[in-house]
Amino acid sequence: MNRGEFLTAAFLTGCEACIEEVARVFGIQADEHPFEVCLAVETVLAEHGLHLTPPLPKGDLQSPRLVAGVLINSAPEDVFRDIAAGESALLEFKSTLLFDVRRSRAAPESTREQLKSEEVLHSALKTIAAFLNSEGGVLLIGVENDGAIFGVESDYGYCGEAGRDSWELTFRDHVQNRFYDGRSVNNFLRLSIVEIDGRSVVRILVTRRNQLSYLKGKSGEFELFIRQGNRTVRLSLPEAEQLWRSRNS
Repeated sequence: MNRGEFLTAAFLTGCEACIEEVARVFGIQADEHPFEVCLAVETVLAEHGLHLTPPLPKGDLQSPRLVAGVLINSAPEDVFRDIAAGESALLEFKSTLLFDVRRSRAAPESTREQLKSEEVLHSALKTIAAFLNSEGGVLLIGVENDGAIFGVESDYGYCGEAGRDSWELTFRDHVQNRFYDGRSVNNFLRLSIVEIDGRSVVRILVTRRNQLSYLKGKSGEFELFIRQGNRTVRLSLPEAEQLWRSRNS
């Protein structure tokens, strides 16, 4: 990847690279003392408005990091543009994170606890896993399949306290607990909450990871997902091994 391609990828979705890879892109001599290489990388990234996650004091020259521009909060027009584009390999809509909208409409007498759905949560996390293992993408939570704005307020009762901050904490806790190496996975998810007509839509920008991202399934075993068109599909063991080989060839 040349410098122009690297900068484009970093600004559009973010990209994964270690300190040594960034140094090569910008022509920084790798035979310098590691401390000098780190300082040079930090300086050149700052000049281009980019940052590292996790930051320099953590890890070493080979540690994978997210290189990205500062995420500016998304605006309603960003959400409307996504909705107009429709679901694709790089874009998917989910009504909620935890609340079962379909069941609430089919069985309105259901209690709130009965409407908290493991299936709904797993569906959202599967999409994120597939984006991480494919080319990245955007997940809108609070938007129905037909593009109607639903909002995530129905999730608030399951998040400890009502509100955006509690929703994000709950979301990131689920990512950390359900993904293999979930703490690192969270670094590749940049989240913005947009208010539209009094309803909150969560726009999650997911960056492709070089390392494969495994999600815990219903059986407790970790599973691998990718995007095929506008679908999320689980890979069989032979398919997962083939993907692993292709990533490391």
